[in-house]
Amino acid sequence: MSGSWGPPARRWRSCGLLRRMDYQPAANGFSPTAHYVSGTTEVDGLVVPTRRRIHIRQEDRTPDLSWTPITLDLADVRIR
Repeated sequence: MSGSWGPPARRWRSCGLLRRMDYQPAANGFSPTAHYVSGTTEVDGLVVPTRRRIHIRQEDRTPDLSWTPITLDLADVRIR
């Protein structure tokens, strides 16, 4: 989970799917954020991520894994 990150930064899995985004959203006072995307389902031919975990980043740009302020798990995804 370490590495050289410059906001906004993105890391990709070898299959081409997004794994992590780093950014500083205004909505939470510009706190440095590490946003992890995992789990997928296929819907109408599209691969949709089903699990997201958002952590505050520490000064060394690693996520603070002691607390997960935002979790999102999607199920029964439909595209209209």
